[in-house]
Amino acid sequence: LRERPDPNVLYSDETPFCRVAVRRISWRPDRRVLMQNRLERGEAVTGDAAGLSYFHTRIFAALTHGLAGDRKKPSMLLLGSGGYTLARHLRVLWPDSLVEVVEPDSGVTAAARMAFGLERNTAIRTIHAGARDYVSRLLRQERAGGAAKRYDFIYADAMNDGSMPV
Repeated sequence: LRERPDPNVLYSDETPFCRVAVRRISWRPDRRVLMQNRLERGEAVTGDAAGLSYFHTRIFAALTHGLAGDRKKPSMLLLGSGGYTLARHLRVLWPDSLVEVVEPDSGVTAAARMAFGLERNTAIRTIHAGARDYVSRLLRQERAGGAAKRYDFIYADAMNDGSMPV
């Protein structure tokens, strides 16, 4: 009753949030796609952290280039990892910058490490929490008179089958 194993599936896991899989879609170059349930969430060519495959991530990167000006260390927050492709791209272009990723599913982080080249000791800081919860926590800190974090750029890339999750 089981399907035959697909040799192009490099990683597969059932997480508390969804089914996470990484599938090879070409050999030369070695192009891989991250799937969450049936939704493609990230695509990368192995060994090319600077490259971006999706239109929306190229737009994010172009806007960052245009608006960063002469900032050498912009601080950037990504709500949703998208397989860490944009986060890795930003770290390549601004190696001294602060790049933080809010990703609720640690299984997505594990998939990015295994199949997308995300280093275990990366300078990208991952916060395993829901995006709305994290932003609410920052707002509560600020309203309580605490020193809340400020970011130069915030990217909203958290999706759930085509809609922003609750």
